[in-house]
Amino acid sequence: MRLLMSIPLYVYMGVLSIVYFLILEGHQSGQAIYLHKFVQHPAVYIGIGLYIWAGMMLAETRLARRAFAVITPWKLPPAILAWLVVVLAALPTAYSGASGIFVIAAGAVVFEQLRAAGASHRMALSATAMSGSLGVVLRPCLVVVLVAILNKQVTTDELFGRGFQVFVLTASLYLIAMLLRNKDGFNVASVGEAGPKVLAASKKVMPYLFIAVSVLVFNYAALALKVSEHTAAFILPAILIAYVIYDTRFSSPDADEPPGDTDVRTFPALKRATAESSGHIGALLMLMAGSVGLGGVVERAELMSLVPADLGSQWTTMSILVVAMVLIGMTMDALGAVVLVSVTIAPLAYNNGIDPVHFWMMVLVAFELGYLTPPVAINHLLARQVIGAEARVENVPVEGGWWARNEHLWLPMAVMGTALVIVAFVPLMLGAGG
Repeated sequence: MRLLMSIPLYVYMGVLSIVYFLILEGHQSGQAIYLHKFVQHPAVYIGIGLYIWAGMMLAETRLARRAFAVITPWKLPPAILAWLVVVLAALPTAYSGASGIFVIAAGAVVFEQLRAAGASHRMALSATAMSGSLGVVLRPCLVVVLVAILNKQVTTDELFGRGFQVFVLTASLYLIAMLLRNKDGFNVASVGEAGPKVLAASKKVMPYLFIAVSVLVFNYAALALKVSEHTAAFILPAILIAYVIYDTRFSSPDADEPPGDTDVRTFPALKRATAESSGHIGALLMLMAGSVGLGGVVERAELMSLVPADLGSQWTTMSILVVAMVLIGMTMDALGAVVLVSVTIAPLAYNNGIDPVHFWMMVLVAFELGYLTPPVAINHLLARQVIGAEARVENVPVEGGWWARNEHLWLPMAVMGTALVIVAFVPLMLGAGG
């Protein structure tokens, strides 16, 4: 069983499509026809590579650690600090293209800083896993752009407009959860105590802001290129390359920086980021190609014709779709899943009166819940991978019962699950989801 589970998902998809097209249907060019559709949007796939590369370069900089240094002098309660970190992480998540990329790039720093601020192992791990979950609905996230490209029923403006509302909802729900979880009161450092430390830390962050603004101004002045969901993937790597050069050539290590945490040489840092990103890029593109092939099998075999065209009501349809999307999110990456859902399941939702924008907001939230849900819980796996031995919270004793022992799993699931129920069914109650 372990051997079968070690085989990448895209291998199973590829074998299934080969068996169907070549053996069952005898259609030798079947896969090529569907893969041709896959390569008709090259900007999306180039964007995937550039976003992932930028995320890996972020891991080679001191930006995340120095951004934390601006917040920690206020001595916020660990639960409130965890909420603030997850909310602030939404922006880099949106620019990194997918939730898992940010967890890989900055998860170790997030966990380390939350632990240093007094958060328990379980709270720090749950916040690290969730740090990439809130930003996937914000501009200019590539997942949303891919949805708009593959589904002409929606536009990026509609999706990002509704996505901001979903972000506010999930951030509010997580704040409520953290307020209920907070056991340390609400005492924070005074301005006199925190102010000088914040000012000193802010001075170390200002060069990064100056570099970003300089690159943006250059692109606008020299290339007439404004930042949007269509251009961000091409601008962001230039900013991150400049960050790496600044950190390795012109910036001194921080006093609390672990030895060897940041390479002092530019080329090795860029080489390591490129090597790390190549595996992720290849896996994602193969998964998306496999999803296209699997979608072709579903379409050619007319499997969706086995599903009743009319599921009875919008409520029944939405209930079925919610379960299906969470299951897909538990097993597939967002970009590959969007391709598969667009080809197979989205038409069923549209035909049963579900508003396309409403449907895709539900899908994105369901995917994020799936990424936090065992037995796979991919965001937790990524967090454990970058954190190391300290992420083995099962070995850390804790006072309390079942919830306390499993807080790192169930708290994020409770937040995203509640958000999913609200996003999926409240618009139907208000008559705005059909």
